[in-house]
Amino acid sequence: MPLTAADVKIYDAQTPLYDPTALRTLFLTFESSDWEKELEDFHHTDVEVPVTLTVDGKTYRDVGVHFRGASSYMMVRAGSKRSLNLSLDDVHSAQNLLGHRTLNLLNSHGDASFLRPVLFSAIAQNYLPSPRVNFVRVVINGENWSISANAEQINKDFVHDRLKSAKGARWKVPGSPAGRGNLDYLGDDPLPTAPSTKSSPRTTRNPGRSSSASPRPSATRPPTNSQPPSPRSSTSTPPSASSPSMSPS
Repeated sequence: MPLTAADVKIYDAQTPLYDPTALRTLFLTFESSDWEKELEDFHHTDVEVPVTLTVDGKTYRDVGVHFRGASSYMMVRAGSKRSLNLSLDDVHSAQNLLGHRTLNLLNSHGDASFLRPVLFSAIAQNYLPSPRVNFVRVVINGENWSISANAEQINKDFVHDRLKSAKGARWKVPGSPAGRGNLDYLGDDPLPTAPSTKSSPRTTRNPGRSSSASPRPSATRPPTNSQPPSPRSSTSTPPSASSPSMSPS
């Protein structure tokens, strides 16, 4: 069903982006009607597809967008709602939406209630710095794509807002179903085998100008030292080459 700016409520700038009582409508306008196929083609690359974003009557141009997520992407068929990541400062470094440069629009795959991220955020914020989450309505090229969970990005802005300083290290678990967030033991000299987690800057797809889409670094599991086979019998089956990982109890 088509939806226009005249059909939705406009919020003033005093209403925070993550106000739990607000339901903003985000209008995304792609140059191509085949925008979903274009996002699929550039999935897992450093290319951002440009889109024009309109929120509360204000227009933000040259916003970079890509599909985000692992199972929320792979387990959702084409034509259905997938999660999106929007970079307002992709081309214009000073551009932001109410002080936020990045938006994460989650499709709540596997959660028919749509409440998990919002409830978790509301509870977790009582105990530790946590991303704020509320709901937004997403309209793409005039078509209503329903409600998405709007999750705050953990970046320097987030750290500065919660801890009053952007200094220090931020650790990120590589995006994959396995997660690899269990503090695997990488051996006595892990640096030569540890996978790189530093991603290169994304490139905006520019019509009329060729752009190279270099794949993101893969988060493959680093090799571990194999144990030698038991010498007790030549017919015995060698033990597995994988060694157990060390994780906190």
